[in-house]
Amino acid sequence: MLPVISVNLILLNNFLAVFLRQDKKLKLSLNGNRKVVGTLRGYDPFLNVVLEEASYEKGEGGTEGIGTIVIRGNSIIQFESVDRVTS
Repeated sequence: MLPVISVNLILLNNFLAVFLRQDKKLKLSLNGNRKVVGTLRGYDPFLNVVLEEASYEKGEGGTEGIGTIVIRGNSIIQFESVDRVTS
């Protein structure tokens, strides 16, 4: 039986692979109560992600476009789907 951490990483890898194939929007919650939304373009084994057409959600409800960015995996708290995903 695989350890729980290994199973969770396998599920997360499958989740991100679906986003790469379907060009869906992804919302990331980051440490420091920050949120970024963009289209996933790539990721690596450390869960560093590349987002295209990304925007930063400001605290007062507005957004600021920031283009293509790389986010370190250790600063990501949560992955959330913005668009409906089909498997």
